[in-house]
Amino acid sequence: MQSTTATLLQRLKTLGDLTRLRLVALCRQGECSVSELTGVIGQSQPRISQQLKLLCEAGILRRFRDGKRVFYRVPASGGGEEDLRQLLELIPGDDPLFIEDLRQLRQLRGLGLDEPVRAKESELADRALHRALVELTVTAPVGDLLDIGCGR
Repeated sequence: MQSTTATLLQRLKTLGDLTRLRLVALCRQGECSVSELTGVIGQSQPRISQQLKLLCEAGILRRFRDGKRVFYRVPASGGGEEDLRQLLELIPGDDPLFIEDLRQLRQLRGLGLDEPVRAKESELADRALHRALVELTVTAPVGDLLDIGCGR
């Protein structure tokens, strides 16, 4: 295991990047998925994943899988993480950039809550379209007809 000084230096170096600092500030608010973080930060998924990997290697974030999704969070207090907690308290919560990031995260999560409703509305619209097409087909006069097999 690394010494406390080496761990602290590694964490300080890792947090010396604005993107990584923004990611940690977001994950301090709770568990965040890669897609949420990508949406807020505005960088590509591979780039965000690389930054998250560095943060995990430094012990600043923890990665865990829930089904097909991967989430990141700041480790819970205790277990020798006191120095990390003190370090993270230095992140300014009143910085306009961090405030805007948090607002965007909340907005993204709000959109996610409506997703089942939008899916149901889309399904109903598809059914209505199908009914309209069937109705047009049945009532329209039949001219020449070409049957193209679909392989079933």
